Amino acid sequence: MVNTVVFDIGNVLVDFRWQGLFEDLGFTGEKFETIANATVRSQWWNEFDKGEMEVEEIIDKFVERAPEYEKEIRSIFDNMNNLLRGRSYADEWIRELKGKGCKIYILSNMSKPAHEVHGKGCMRFLDDVDGAILSYQEKMIKPDRCIYELLCERFQIVPERAVFLDDTLKNIEAAKEFGLHGIHFKTYEQAKANEGTEGYRDLIGIYLSKITEESAYAKHCDLDEGNFYLIEFKNEKSNAAYGIYNAEENTFKYYTAEGTETTK
Repeated sequence: MVNTVVFDIGNVLVDFRWQGLFEDLGFTGEKFETIANATVRSQWWNEFDKGEMEVEEIIDKFVERAPEYEKEIRSIFDNMNNLLRGRSYADEWIRELKGKGCKIYILSNMSKPAHEVHGKGCMRFLDDVDGAILSYQEKMIKPDRCIYELLCERFQIVPERAVFLDDTLKNIEAAKEFGLHGIHFKTYEQAKANEGTEGYRDLIGIYLSKITEESAYAKHCDLDEGNFYLIEFKNEKSNAAYGIYNAEENTFKYYTAEGTETTK
C-alpha cells in the first residue's frame, strides 16, 4: 500500500525552461545546439547540480567545451532568473495529496543558485512538503543509488510504500531498482488521469477521504485517537472492498464489502 509520494521538481512541479531561455537570448540553429551540448546536455551540468564545485569553475568548464561562444555561455548565468517558472497546479496538487493523508517529499537534482535565488518565487510548495532532498545540499545526484538510500533513511520511508514521479526515465529506473514505485511523468493530466501503463492510482489502488463522525465507516475507528481515512479499492485482485488508514500510527486495516476484517 502506497502512502507516500515523492516528487522531482524540474518539469514536474516547475518548468525547467532552458530551451526557452536559450531562445530568449537569441540562440538558434547550430549555435543553440553547440551551446546546449556544452552546458545543459553535458556532464558538467550534473556537477553544477551536485554542488561540489564553485559556479565560476562550472562556467569555465562549459566555456572549455565551446570557447567560440564564451560570451553567450556567460550570458546564460546573467539571465538565470528566467530559467524556472512555476506550474499553476503544483501547490494545490501537493495540498490535495496531503489532505488525503499522503506524506509528500521532494527528490531533485538542483543547483544552489536555482534553489536559493532563481527559483524562490516558483517553489513555495517547499514550505508544504514533509521533507526534501536537493542534490547540491547532499553532494549527490540522481540516478545514483545513494541518493535514494538517503531519502528513505532520512525520512524513514518504506520503499514499497512510496511512489516517485520524475520526468527523466533513467531516474525512474534507478528508483525502481532500489525498490520504490516509479512513474515516468509526462504531464499533470497524465498523472492525474492515470493515462498510459502506469499511474499512482494503479500503484496506490485507492481513493482517500477523511472519515468523520457522520461516516458509516466511523465504527471502525476511534476518532478521538487520531485521523483516519477511507480507502476504496478499485483493483479486482484485492480481497478487500475498502480499508482504513490510521495516519497517526501509519497502519492499515482492510475490510470486505460486508464489513468483515480481511487481508488486502
